[in-house]
Amino acid sequence: MIEVRRYAREIVPTFNAYIYFRVGYSIARAVARFLYRVRLGFADERTLAGVPPNTAVVFVMNHRSNMDYILVAFLAAERTALSYAVGEWARIWPLQQLIRSMGAYFVRRNSNSPIYRRVLERYVHMATEAGVAQAMYPEGGLSRDGRLREPKLGLFDYMLKRMTSSSCRWRSTTTACSRIARCCARSTARRRGAAPGSRRARHSASGWASSA
Repeated sequence: MIEVRRYAREIVPTFNAYIYFRVGYSIARAVARFLYRVRLGFADERTLAGVPPNTAVVFVMNHRSNMDYILVAFLAAERTALSYAVGEWARIWPLQQLIRSMGAYFVRRNSNSPIYRRVLERYVHMATEAGVAQAMYPEGGLSRDGRLREPKLGLFDYMLKRMTSSSCRWRSTTTACSRIARCCARSTARRRGAAPGSRRARHSASGWASSA
């Protein structure tokens, strides 16, 4: 029982709405707009508006950069808070406390402990059953070349156990960033009369959300 409690304290977040929608949103907006020209390419508003109450909406997306967390959270913040599974790399002070207060939960990807897996499964299932909006990366990690990797379905399995099809709605989401090489950015900035580090020389980022 002591081990179960230790794992539960490690996994379960301490969500704080003020930190998420005030502090977190302000930081995400500032960082996203500083690094990118952010725009929402498409959103299936009609389908999203028709989601029944107490239904968990899961945004399934590609994962090409650690900025994906910030971009998607920023784009969705006007409607909902998103819960993510975060790797152990982020368990450092004070980042760990900030991430937990924003509703994310940490996952030991290489843990073979059956007790840990059982506690993680129970938390994910209870969060989904309670209607917590979540964002998932099927690959379980970053794609180095932009291509989709083999999916890891553990968390999806935890979500769907003992649930009906109407209790969970899936939304495919795509983030796309057009990156400009440093030398090209400089030459483009000179032609357009903008400094290499100015807003006009930065990258652009787009988001799409559709029904699945």
